[in-house]
Amino acid sequence: MCRLGFESKVAFAKSLLMGKSTVDKFFAQQPIQLDSFQRICEGLQIEDWRSVAELTPILEQTEAEIEQSHSPQAATNSSSNFHSAHEISRVVTVEDRETGEIQAEIILEGDLVSVESNFATSLEVILRSKVGSTITIKDIRPGSIRITIQGSQEDIAKLIDLINSKKIIELENFPVEEVQILSSGFLQNTSELRSSEKWEIIREITNNPQSSRKLQGQDLSDGDLSGAYLIEADLRGANLSAANLFRADLFRANFSAAFLNGVNLNEVDFRGANLSGADLSRADLSGADLSRADLSGAHLNGSRLRGADLSGADLSEARLNGAHLNGADLSGAHLNGADLNGAHLNGADLSGAHLRKTNLRGADLRKADLRKANLSGANLRGANLRGVNLRGADLSEANLCGADVSNALFINTTGLSSNDRADLERRGAIFEDNSGDRSSTRSLVPR
Repeated sequence: MCRLGFESKVAFAKSLLMGKSTVDKFFAQQPIQLDSFQRICEGLQIEDWRSVAELTPILEQTEAEIEQSHSPQAATNSSSNFHSAHEISRVVTVEDRETGEIQAEIILEGDLVSVESNFATSLEVILRSKVGSTITIKDIRPGSIRITIQGSQEDIAKLIDLINSKKIIELENFPVEEVQILSSGFLQNTSELRSSEKWEIIREITNNPQSSRKLQGQDLSDGDLSGAYLIEADLRGANLSAANLFRADLFRANFSAAFLNGVNLNEVDFRGANLSGADLSRADLSGADLSRADLSGAHLNGSRLRGADLSGADLSEARLNGAHLNGADLSGAHLNGADLNGAHLNGADLSGAHLRKTNLRGADLRKADLRKANLSGANLRGANLRGVNLRGADLSEANLCGADVSNALFINTTGLSSNDRADLERRGAIFEDNSGDRSSTRSLVPR
């Protein structure tokens, strides 16, 4: 860095208008988008970026690998014995220089232990019916659901457009959550023009603060937008994957169906923002202000929300598997039907929260505040409820099988039968109320 006049990677990244995490991935030899790869090479004064393309091996595929992937037996063998995986999907395009066709890799999100022998065949039929007759399945690789397909430039482009526009959201019941082109073997001139426009737009945003920007569907991925002024911006369907939005002002911005996975959103102002259906998987939202934000149906699997303000936010039907919400303020939040399987909520404020039919299986709720929360029909099976305050909570038809309720306060809770209460007291729950007859209350789901 010093040789090029930069004191650090941070300074180098800023000179490129790029998030430092993308630069870090480059030097760690991890896959990044092609336009970012080329931009970094230019910044490093590498004239021929292809000479170092081995840093991102998924940009290229050897003829031998392509030939091997053509074998039906190889596809069948590699599709067996899959391990569970939750991974954001992306598409990697590779140009087949001999045929002029494009190869693409789709990664589906899901828990796949094994697939039927006809999985590739049925998937190929589906893709051909939706996209075109040139589509063929070349390989299905283990580790996650990685499907290599090949087809004409037109058909592959159509597939990418259908996924981007949410017209294809799943394949064989496995969600396709994002499309991220990492190579531009086709339409190269158009791609380079769009890349140039992308970085100019990022420069304009950072240098000229203004509200109500129209950025619908814009590609801002990998960009450094730290501290950006984006109040009431229209970012519907925009791609902000791996961007840096640290301390950006996003008050009442519209991020509906936007891609924000892996984004740095530390201390961001998202008050009242529309993030419905947005992809925030693995995003860092620690300390962010999301009060009154619309996050309904958002994807927040594995995201970091420690100490975030989500008071009054709408998280109904949102995916929060394994999310880190330690110490977060979720008071009065709407989480009806949300999936918080294995989420970390110790010390979180969920007082008055709406958790009807919410999945909290295996969640860590130690010392959380659930006073007057509506947990009717919630799944708390195997959850850690040690020291939780459930005073006045509604537990009608809730499932507490196997939950650790040691020293949890169940004072004045409703929806519990006398048998439920006796069982919970035996397991360490604390009841110190004088509510009297509970004969009219409904029982918990049978253990």
